[in-house]
Amino acid sequence: MSVFLRKWGLAILAFILTAAASYWTVLGAVPGFVMDRAWTTLAERGSANSAEHVGRITAQNQTIVRTSPDLIYSTCPFDISEKPLNISFDPIAGHYWSITIFDGNTDAAFVLNDRQAGAGPVQIDVTHGNSTRKNSVDAATSLAKASVEIPTGKGVALLRVLVNGEEDFQNIDAQRKRFKCRVMDVTSAI
Repeated sequence: MSVFLRKWGLAILAFILTAAASYWTVLGAVPGFVMDRAWTTLAERGSANSAEHVGRITAQNQTIVRTSPDLIYSTCPFDISEKPLNISFDPIAGHYWSITIFDGNTDAAFVLNDRQAGAGPVQIDVTHGNSTRKNSVDAATSLAKASVEIPTGKGVALLRVLVNGEEDFQNIDAQRKRFKCRVMDVTSAI
């Protein structure tokens, strides 16, 4: 009986160690690798810490994920390892929009949409920290302000705006380009 238990005990231990290593690889290493590749691809198209406003997405120009042809996108790959980032946006009236901030592990660290923000301007400060957030909408000015801390130095901010066809795209494209990402002066960080 002890030979049987020893043999199976080693097999079970080997199985547990293999399962733990596989778990860490899939959930620990793969998201960072995927985000690093996505960040590099986006930064090569534009530049880090600034917004890029891409045209309508087609099957020929998709670079990362299968996107919706009803949405237009602006991206901002950022590196806040040395200085924080400010994201600003003047909402487009009558259109659904959302801003999502992904950290370097592909986690959605922050999401804000048109229903939450209201009609006023949006200001989001992104800093390197402990993944906490403070969100508020100032009723007097309708200014949606947020401070987001992410645990990784790099990430991606993504603006999505719903459009109703090519004519609608032409009408709102200039407004969408008011989505801006700027490195902040360290003394003005929240």
